[in-house]
Amino acid sequence: MLVDFSVTRRRLILGVRDDTTGWYAKSYAESTIKMVVVPRGANNLSLMTGVYARLDAAGMTQDVVLVGDEIETSASEFYEVKTVKPYWVGDSFEYRTCDLTELPMHG
Repeated sequence: MLVDFSVTRRRLILGVRDDTTGWYAKSYAESTIKMVVVPRGANNLSLMTGVYARLDAAGMTQDVVLVGDEIETSASEFYEVKTVKPYWVGDSFEYRTCDLTELPMHG
């Protein structure tokens, strides 16, 4: 059985700022990269309005990934990149570790 680690990186592009809200228009440029996505578990946050469950994962890649990008797996799961940490051995770059949060109502 052949294992494929291809995912779709949706690079965040900020457009023109809205005069009313002050928010920038979002768009995404898609490309295919190799990334290992490993589920880490769920965090529950009790709020006044109810419980918010957040599913986290870790991603490992040698490709360029930035905070705010989205990752779509072959199973159509969407994740937002929260942090990116490069891993070095001596003076040689090995890979980036990314903290990912699932976007359950996306896509």
